[in-house]
Amino acid sequence: MIYTDSTRELVKVWGEFLGTISWDYFSTLTYPFDMNARINERLILKLENELLRHKKTFNFFCVSEYHSNGTQTHNHLLIQGEWVRNFIDDYLIRNKLVRKQGLRHLPYDPQKGAPYYISKHINSPNTRHHFNYYHN
Repeated sequence: MIYTDSTRELVKVWGEFLGTISWDYFSTLTYPFDMNARINERLILKLENELLRHKKTFNFFCVSEYHSNGTQTHNHLLIQGEWVRNFIDDYLIRNKLVRKQGLRHLPYDPQKGAPYYISKHINSPNTRHHFNYYHN
């Protein structure tokens, strides 16, 4: 991706902000069926509301984008908290939204930093961003 000055600034600001959080995982969520952006956004918001309902400390950042086929979205997540990762897996599988192979969790490497994980997606015209947290 070739960055314009405004894109570079957007990635820098998001990266600096997200870099202040001690993330545990970079995750990908891929649906086994076509999922348009509007429905995907509703599902991610519902997932966020379920996380908030538990009133446990967490941080969650999501970038959603279309696959190259233009008909199916997938998500890139930054997750803080083992319970959050487990909850996301259980929630999505229990509701038949993904299969186990559609979820991938990699340990977050703070040496690479948040921009490494999200910068190629952050300024795409086909993306939506979600950041949610709860601290008690």
